[in-house]
Amino acid sequence: MAGRTDPPPLSTAIKDPNEGVVLWESCAIIRYLIEKYDKKNTLSYDTVPEKYLLDQWLFFQASGQGPYYGQAGWFNMFHPEKIPSAQHRYIDQTKRVVGVLDQALGQSKSGWLVGDKCTYVDLSFFMWDEQIAPMMAVVPDSKWCEDDFRKLSPSSI
Repeated sequence: MAGRTDPPPLSTAIKDPNEGVVLWESCAIIRYLIEKYDKKNTLSYDTVPEKYLLDQWLFFQASGQGPYYGQAGWFNMFHPEKIPSAQHRYIDQTKRVVGVLDQALGQSKSGWLVGDKCTYVDLSFFMWDEQIAPMMAVVPDSKWCEDDFRKLSPSSI
């Protein structure tokens, strides 16, 4: 895979026309775009500990939110047969991830995950969170209640 320039099937990819850099995998793309083009730290920080907290949340998004929400969506909405144990596992994991985010936002004085402004990590969570209600609605006993998670909402961005 070293030096690979074509993305694997179904991967997000970019080619930077200014540099000729080709990247695939969303976190690599985000980090590249931030390091290369966010010189004024509009969506990022270059201070400690904020710089490392941004990495922490981006990695949590990639390892927690993306996979669990994706599997919840698949098993709840698209899988041809209903497998209740899989549906409930990924519903529970989605609730866990949302709980972590909600707790962090509830403890944040600014309402953002890192620092006192909207950063790329806040934005990285947003689109997946917009999919929660439709994913949960198809499983009647999912016990999903958006009001249980007050801090996490589109209005917070």
